[in-house]
Amino acid sequence: MKPVFIIAFILFAIQVSFSQNQFNVILEDTVSHVASNILESNYSYIVLSGTSNENQIRSFALTKVDFDGNIIEKNIFGTDSVEYWEGFKHSLKRNNNNFYLPGTIKSTDNKSGIFIFISNEEISSNQMYMYDYDTTWKAAFNVICSQDAYYITGQHYNYEVDYAQLFILKSDLSGNKLWKQFYGNIYESGDQVILTLDNHIIVGGVTNQSFSSGSDWYIIKTDTAGNLVWENNFGFGSRDDGAVSALAETPDSCILACGGYPGIQTMTDTYYDGCIRKINKYGELVWEKMYRNYSYYKTLKLIISEFQFSKIHILENNDILALGSSLSYYPKNRGVLMKLNPEGKIKWHKYYYPTALAYKNRQYRNGRTLQHPNRCLKC
Repeated sequence: MKPVFIIAFILFAIQVSFSQNQFNVILEDTVSHVASNILESNYSYIVLSGTSNENQIRSFALTKVDFDGNIIEKNIFGTDSVEYWEGFKHSLKRNNNNFYLPGTIKSTDNKSGIFIFISNEEISSNQMYMYDYDTTWKAAFNVICSQDAYYITGQHYNYEVDYAQLFILKSDLSGNKLWKQFYGNIYESGDQVILTLDNHIIVGGVTNQSFSSGSDWYIIKTDTAGNLVWENNFGFGSRDDGAVSALAETPDSCILACGGYPGIQTMTDTYYDGCIRKINKYGELVWEKMYRNYSYYKTLKLIISEFQFSKIHILENNDILALGSSLSYYPKNRGVLMKLNPEGKIKWHKYYYPTALAYKNRQYRNGRTLQHPNRCLKC
């Protein structure tokens, strides 16, 4: 496969060693898409996005893009009456020659269920496993596959404690549910999940243990039977740190987690720095680093930082690639790619913009009706 690092639905492919653009394209369509994932297969890139079908029912789409950035094919998955919501970022994953993703269905009679969608590289053959379809609020945000099981995480209302909590659901590879466990105290969510080399599950997300103290990153480690090994939260304390955006295991059996850090918080807004934390195998903080990119608000005549990481990748020499987004002259977004040494010190960083002429006259905003439903803070 090509040695590339993929950035966004305004699509870039970049050689990691020199940070050189391979291509830079906008994937045009006649309907709105909110892209959350991209995966490289043997023959193309597969882009996962939220969209609407011909009946204006919330669905998800898979788009095949060749290695020059040209759309080959697009398939929309949904029904005439039930909404289909794909998982969060990094939830589209590969297993041999197939790929899989989690999601949530929502019906008009207030029922919901979580699913795993599995397809081949040609997106021509697919199957779906469904779990816990009932009137209890729930949402699946991510999944990981081991040699013999799927582990789905997200948020699920727990009537025993009368709160929504982080959950892990284990299923065998044939779609049979084996167990489901809840974790946390109050309003936790599982956004990211990885399987470690010692066969443990790491889930990263967010906790809102107190509305007065803001949200923190929430990370847990369990064994494959669902037994909790450790849990910990990381953050400023009195500000909204948001959720863990990505996880990666280091060669020394530690965990890297990335996201944002609330550098400035006012009565109405939070302005983030990029943040990476290294956590050892016992759940203890090894180091944390904050990274700032400044943006100028013309209307307010303010210079502030608005920057968050969304992906981390560890190279063979233990250097770190960190991908994020920042604001240039407000409200223009830009992609940011940093190369760091194993201690988080910056070696270089680059900014990326769409180069298509049409971009200059467009206002790109998130499609609110297409975004994943918010986490449950009070169901």
